[in-house]
Amino acid sequence: MLFRKQGLGIAAMALATAGAVAPAFGQTTAELTLTLTNVQSGQGQMIVGLCNDPKDQFPGACPTGYQQITPAVEGETVVKFTGVKPGDYAIQIFHDENGNRVPDIPQEG
Repeated sequence: MLFRKQGLGIAAMALATAGAVAPAFGQTTAELTLTLTNVQSGQGQMIVGLCNDPKDQFPGACPTGYQQITPAVEGETVVKFTGVKPGDYAIQIFHDENGNRVPDIPQEG
C-alpha cells in the first residue's frame, strides 16, 4: 500500500474489511464495498487494487485481481467492487491527486 502516515486509517479499515470475500449462500460472486477514511483532499482519484495472487508484485499491478478507479472525495471515499469471486485478497490503495496514475511519494497519499 502506498500512502502517507495520516492515511493509515485507510489501510487498517481496508485490510480488516476485505481479508476474505465470501458471497451469500448460492451465489458465485459478491459485491465488496470499501469506505476509505482520512482522504486528505478531493483532488484526483483513488486507485484501489484487490490482489489475489501471491506471485504478483506488491505493491504493483494486480493482473489477476480487480481494480477500481474512483474520484477522490475529501474525508471519505466509497469504492465498490462487483462480481468478486470468493477468496483471500490483499488491498493496495493510492490517492492519485494529479491524475497521472503514478504514486508520486511523498506528495500523494
